[in-house]
Amino acid sequence: MTNAIKSFREDYVVSDFLDPEHFEDFAGRRLRYQILWAWYENTAFRDIHTWAREYRKQYNLYKYIRNIYSPAFRLAEFWKMMIWGGLLTPEALATGSIPVVTTNEGLRQPLSKLWLASGWSVNKDLIPLWGASLGDVAIRVVDDVVHQEVRLEPIHPSSIKDLTIDSRGYCKGYVLEEVREDSGKDFTYMETVERGEGESVIFSTYRDGKAYGWEGRPPTWTEEYGFVPFVPIQHNNVGLEFGWAEVHPLRSKIHEIEDLGSKLHDYIRKAVDPIWLFNFKKPRGAPTESAAPSEAGRDETTAIYVPSENAKAQALISDQVDIQQTSAEIMSLLKEVERDFPELQMDIWTAGEDTSGRALRQARQRVETKVIQRRSNYDSALVRAQQMSIAIGGYRGYDGYQGFDLESYKKGDLNHTIDPSRPVFKTDPRETSEIFKMTWEGVRAGTDAGIPPEVMLSNLGWSDKQIADMKAALAEAERLKEARDRIKHDLEIERIKVQNSTAGSTVTGSRGEPPATGS
Repeated sequence: MTNAIKSFREDYVVSDFLDPEHFEDFAGRRLRYQILWAWYENTAFRDIHTWAREYRKQYNLYKYIRNIYSPAFRLAEFWKMMIWGGLLTPEALATGSIPVVTTNEGLRQPLSKLWLASGWSVNKDLIPLWGASLGDVAIRVVDDVVHQEVRLEPIHPSSIKDLTIDSRGYCKGYVLEEVREDSGKDFTYMETVERGEGESVIFSTYRDGKAYGWEGRPPTWTEEYGFVPFVPIQHNNVGLEFGWAEVHPLRSKIHEIEDLGSKLHDYIRKAVDPIWLFNFKKPRGAPTESAAPSEAGRDETTAIYVPSENAKAQALISDQVDIQQTSAEIMSLLKEVERDFPELQMDIWTAGEDTSGRALRQARQRVETKVIQRRSNYDSALVRAQQMSIAIGGYRGYDGYQGFDLESYKKGDLNHTIDPSRPVFKTDPRETSEIFKMTWEGVRAGTDAGIPPEVMLSNLGWSDKQIADMKAALAEAERLKEARDRIKHDLEIERIKVQNSTAGSTVTGSRGEPPATGS
């Protein structure tokens, strides 16, 4: 890999604000992304990685350390699930994993077209996975004039060689670089994009440092987009050009846990299968480990024989290690990690043995706050990429984007949001029922104390619109009730009239006398 660093240096994983050069360096970032991905797949200490030996050495880690307890995988999968996890609504409705909220209903058709062309039902999950596990990711808007379509493309951060970002976080230029195989050879391909004069955006492509046109395009061309069709995303923005992975501040604690855990597990393995010291001469004909068949060797006892008159045997393993105490220390460290990262706690799914809605809500409060904060980075980036895509699609005249153009991007005709109020956790019907019951019990208690119900609902977090809608619904319900009562009353009056009329005609004759009963 071009510009790859094979030896570990700690300054590539340290975000020093006073000296961010190494943290933001392209080769250093690539090494960091390799390390962080190895954490995700639980191979961070294996010598298959060229940097692993030096990594263990610089952190003074156990020679045989392994990934046993690391939560890196669970953290990345959690955020992949929580950002846009779930099914898309094909029509880009205000439901599904990416609920679109807009006053311009005409946006839904081009958004649906864009998602379909981008394979977004699958590719959407790569964005938070790479972002959470590596700290950085990007969305590139692809204007495909050959296939007459526009697409959203997830960009792995190891391809991002350079970025130019303005004070608003908008991309003003970028450089992508990656190695690709062509006709059995590896070539370094590079794309640079920058703003020119006016509305122009200048694209240039290279192969092995020389101008080279890709897929029939010239090596340099200009588009009048008025924006660079590229949106970088930092998973955790700490004020630098590149972000933190979710696991970034956890590495030190995980080192301690994995170091101690690996030593404990190795001690247990030795205790289960120790080396024995036999204080007598090795019996004649005893098999050796090297001569034993592979499966038969599992039944042998590793031993050292020492001729002695005092024949006895003892396991060569220390009895000074307290397995229970060491395990408790590991569990204590893991709980410390859970305090730092509440999304790792099982209580957010089960609330321990208490499965009531109240217990779950309390366990989830910190997690929900954090999810809403993380989502904002991804949601705003996706909205911007979608606005660019629709503007380009309309400008090109691609099918499905009629009625929009590049001016639509400037005028705000493409404004929409990803519903920020979408739930973090799926709502349990029992929990909804409990919340409803608690809400109205509180309103009733306040009303009995002389507090207007509107004030109580406002204190419970209801918006003015929700309260107005509730009052309108109650008024409509009262109107319908009064209408039903009037109809019921009128029907009862009519029934009585009919009954009285019928009774009068059957009881008396024409002169008010009882009718004749026979001849």
